[in-house]
Amino acid sequence: LCMSTGIVLSLVAVAILAIDRGVKPLKWIAVQRNPHSVLGTSAICLALVQPLMAFFRPSPGTTNRKLFKAAHLLVGNSASILSGVSMYYATRLDMAILDENTWIILLVLGVFTVVWYLVIGVYAEYAKRFYRGEYFDRVLFGGYLVFTMVMLTGVFAMFSVIMISVKQNKNMQ
Repeated sequence: LCMSTGIVLSLVAVAILAIDRGVKPLKWIAVQRNPHSVLGTSAICLALVQPLMAFFRPSPGTTNRKLFKAAHLLVGNSASILSGVSMYYATRLDMAILDENTWIILLVLGVFTVVWYLVIGVYAEYAKRFYRGEYFDRVLFGGYLVFTMVMLTGVFAMFSVIMISVKQNKNMQ
């Protein structure tokens, strides 16, 4: 559900931007000034590949399952990293009109994400050895819900900073 929602919202954002700006942000001159558009487009393309990979995933225990898991992990983490870097470059866009310290929110989100991945990874390995089946799934799902809520809070904070910055810049003009 979260992956589907993320992809749909990303595609809606791309459609809105394509209608508003066309392909100008993807032209080489624009990319040289700020690579946000290419990085974001790459992250969205990788995010679109994830469900396709999942659809064709091999059954547990087959020889290709480990290869699938490694590829799925690589594509997913690459999309996450590209999206984070793209968000950083978005704060540097002239049209964004953001406070110069907006990157701090991104840094906090990034650090939280890395720490959370480490915690959930260590916990998953620990819990796999002691819990089986439904209980383990529920605990892991609860952890992902907490992660999602914190990330949404961070995105809301980022959006609030953007809106306040835009309002302040309009008042100054």
